[in-house]
Amino acid sequence: MYENWRLPSEINTMYFKGRKNHVIYSFSKDMSKVVRVKIIPSSKTGQELRNLAEDLGNYLTSRLSRCKNMESCLQDMWEESPRDYGNKPATIMGFIIKDILRRKLWKV
Repeated sequence: MYENWRLPSEINTMYFKGRKNHVIYSFSKDMSKVVRVKIIPSSKTGQELRNLAEDLGNYLTSRLSRCKNMESCLQDMWEESPRDYGNKPATIMGFIIKDILRRKLWKV
């Protein structure tokens, strides 16, 4: 979907349920929205968790790079994601979606 893998990016260190993750948001060339998400678990994780993080990042990238209305797309994904008590995200994917929504990483 995107032409060049060297997109402007931002790296965030996030702690979800006591586990450290590095999440990379890559933006479109005009910096109008997030088009790529890469999740890198801490170095003390097994291959299965790394593969799962890769799958989740690919899924988020696929959905975000294709949506026209970023806010409604993210709201739909937030509604689809499981939550814990207190409306907190139960998965790392929900945590990332909530972070993008909270920080409004797109231009209207």
